[in-house]
Amino acid sequence: MNTENKDIYASRTVVSREMKKITDIFNRRMNESLNKAITREIILLFIIDYIFIHPFSDGNGRVGAILSDLLCYECNVKPFYFYKIRKIDRKGLDIALNEFRANQNITPFYEFIEKYSN
Repeated sequence: MNTENKDIYASRTVVSREMKKITDIFNRRMNESLNKAITREIILLFIIDYIFIHPFSDGNGRVGAILSDLLCYECNVKPFYFYKIRKIDRKGLDIALNEFRANQNITPFYEFIEKYSN
């Protein structure tokens, strides 16, 4: 676990409730999705929420990376390849995630991901 971020993760007492909440939001948004670009953004927002809930004591990044690509494949959209990005620039990914969380602006985070998603 990244101890720098431990105070921004969900407490263990709310993980189950928070996971249900983001899953419900994800399912509702996916049912309303109009195109692949919106679908991909919905998946990205879900994964970001998942990472900050931090449901496991270890392996959240790896599970999130696999889950994001699985959801992309299932929806027939371009994967994010978070696992590859984590191997190349984990510090940059952590910074981008934290900046998104602080500013709620997806654009810089999305641009960071896209430079590695080829």
